[in-house]
Amino acid sequence: MLIPLVLAFLSLALAYLLKRKNPLLRVNKNLVAGYLVALASLALSLSGFIPMANHDFSFVSAVGEEVGLSFPKEGHIKRETIEGNDAYSRSLVYFTNADEAEAFSAEVLQSSLWFSSSEELDPLLYQKDFYLGSRALYVDRYSLYNRTEKNINKTPAASGVYSLIEIEHIAATPYLAIFEYRLPYSAA
Repeated sequence: MLIPLVLAFLSLALAYLLKRKNPLLRVNKNLVAGYLVALASLALSLSGFIPMANHDFSFVSAVGEEVGLSFPKEGHIKRETIEGNDAYSRSLVYFTNADEAEAFSAEVLQSSLWFSSSEELDPLLYQKDFYLGSRALYVDRYSLYNRTEKNINKTPAASGVYSLIEIEHIAATPYLAIFEYRLPYSAA
């Protein structure tokens, strides 16, 4: 991202140098284009240095309290909400305290509230048609909270539309994915 910025500044410097040597030379369009490219490149370059948007991290604590799980207290979160018929939100959480992240990962691997695979829950999870990317790869552990029935890691007893929170974690990383969505479910 810095290469276009450097090129834009070099172009601006060259345009000013040529304009100074030959005042009749038309370089106004090049100057305007150079400024626009420089500003756009600068904005994109600076956004690359920010690892994640700092949304309110208390969201993670609130989800933990609702679900009955504890998460590290510090981190960054990137949230995306999709509206419409298939409304859902997905959040990618990055824990900034390395010690807390390691302790959390160790706890997740030992806890009975986190599954690596579940014959009962996997078919339910794969009914949704969106992912943050982690499910397509490999998730060490996940947990599913049913907001409608207020229970964790249980398939709904009856058919209906359920409000769910799915939490995914890869133990080797300080990342956590949180999905909130409504899912129509047909009991067999």
